[in-house]
Amino acid sequence: MNNNNLLSICISSFNKSEKCVDLINKLIGLNDDRLNVVVCDDCSDAETWDMLQGISDSHFTLRRNSSNLGACPNWYETIDHGDGKYCLHILDRDYIDTGMIVSLLDFLENNEVGGGYLGTFFYNERPQRVNGEIEVYKGGQDSASKLGGLPFHPTGFFVKKDEWKKGDFRKFFYDEKKYGIYPHSYVMCFIAMNSDVALLSGPFHKCVFSNEGRSEFYTGKKMELWWDPPVVMNTSRKMVTELAGIFDNQDYRNNFILNCFKHGLVRATIRNRQETMDAGQMTHYGQKPRALSKHRLLWINFWFTVKYYLFQRRRSIGGISNLGNILNISGSNRKAIIKLAGTSKTNKTVLEDDFRKSQEFYSVMYKWLKLKNNGYSIKDYFEKHGFRRVAIYGMRELGELLYDELQGVECIRVECCIDRDMEGAYKGTPIVRPDEKYDADVIVVTAVHYYCGIESDLRKRVDCKVVSIEDVLYG
Repeated sequence: MNNNNLLSICISSFNKSEKCVDLINKLIGLNDDRLNVVVCDDCSDAETWDMLQGISDSHFTLRRNSSNLGACPNWYETIDHGDGKYCLHILDRDYIDTGMIVSLLDFLENNEVGGGYLGTFFYNERPQRVNGEIEVYKGGQDSASKLGGLPFHPTGFFVKKDEWKKGDFRKFFYDEKKYGIYPHSYVMCFIAMNSDVALLSGPFHKCVFSNEGRSEFYTGKKMELWWDPPVVMNTSRKMVTELAGIFDNQDYRNNFILNCFKHGLVRATIRNRQETMDAGQMTHYGQKPRALSKHRLLWINFWFTVKYYLFQRRRSIGGISNLGNILNISGSNRKAIIKLAGTSKTNKTVLEDDFRKSQEFYSVMYKWLKLKNNGYSIKDYFEKHGFRRVAIYGMRELGELLYDELQGVECIRVECCIDRDMEGAYKGTPIVRPDEKYDADVIVVTAVHYYCGIESDLRKRVDCKVVSIEDVLYG
């Protein structure tokens, strides 16, 4: 390690040739002895590698992986090869503001922090600071709950090398299937828990894409885009699963969980706010900017909140005392939101129907959790009525919870799951369509909002008992 360097600027390189070389020359051109530039190349093509080898400067070090590792693993190797007191990570495709690097160097000369971030953020709760002003968060659970799980873009992340070496961070970069594509977010959470963190908000970088093909993350027959709601939800779940356990204070833990899903909401709707993404970036990801109705935004917001609650309930994290406030569906709020959606009778009807479904869902979940807290098990209902073979109608959230609740219960078997929008099997149990044949003692309908219509249709075709999940809970 070269201990004379205050900051190593660590660049992850792959096939960007002139862009990467221009970035390196721009950084070397600062002619600042407090920094050096370290490039970790992930087996780029001959053109890029030859151009990188042509750079000769005392502030520059070039390394090359023995084989192509892929984006996230190469990010880890890039930071790991930094030899300064602090390491700042940058991607080879980004344009950066070198003035902010000078501001960071000046700050680090007189302050000790565990790490931090330069740039703008994907969330809008804290005001953006002017370029050059650095905000310090004191290490601890409060800072970790606010900063952990934020979807940090790799460019702008910096860490004290001693903190990096102490942490078990390699897994976050090397196991993308388990942890997703935001490994820096995991690292930031641990750093903020144990040491002070510095944030310098401003336009530090701008992502620049070529017309020669999409990012490695988005190649293949099926593209999973980072802003698609299912992808975002999986990312938030992964972060919560890994990080929630490090909080021993329940309030901070709950705040962290909720923040993960709040930031997820921002990512899930980002492509629908044209002011946040330019046309070039949209084209790069194969998307066309489009407007999103206020009604749909509201429904996505609620959907994320419900997902958060379900996950919280399954993980036994936190309680339900503030759920009503989180859902924000009181009568006055409902009227205000409907007013926002416009005066269209159709919009009002749809919104009212959605809110009724939301309230019914909340009522069922609240009752279910209260019964469990009082020691009641829903298996008692089935045993009382002699139901041994069960079919579950509707395999969304309530259907999944009912299925999980009945697993392992002696003398009760889930014969099949019934759902019009799913096929195949759920955890080994066959899924059939409503118009197919199935044999059971009772069918439990979890789609409570549509129960009357479903029950009427089923009675025409089956001989077994048909009940609602509400019957099971209140029965």
